[in-house]
Amino acid sequence: MTVAEVVRTRLLSLSAVTALVGQRVRTMVLAQNETLPAIRVQRISETEAMHLRGSGGIQVARVQVDSYAASFAAARTLDAAVHGDGAGSGLCGFTGAVGTATVHAILPMNVQDAYEKDEREYYRVIREYEVHFTT
Repeated sequence: MTVAEVVRTRLLSLSAVTALVGQRVRTMVLAQNETLPAIRVQRISETEAMHLRGSGGIQVARVQVDSYAASFAAARTLDAAVHGDGAGSGLCGFTGAVGTATVHAILPMNVQDAYEKDEREYYRVIREYEVHFTT
């Protein structure tokens, strides 16, 4: 599993998230006219933890999770479901098995708000996490 697949699978296991987006958790690209609200997950970077004797066996990835909605309030509500309470109810603080991967930690990095307009207007909350995992 890639780190984006790990995060997507975790998000789809959260009833607070699926109550808002159903199955609309995408990796890399949203459809041009995607039904909102929706989530996009993408890997920003990934490294393998190393020590002096070689690989530590743990991958460390930086992942961006974008919560898209038609209003800023709806984007923030979706982001709150994605993030959780910090004790593993969402992504923040989660540890455990996800499919064939083991997540050792999902740690919050930063958050940003955005407004975009193309053919339509939409709001986005952008969160980045550091994900420590093994496959």
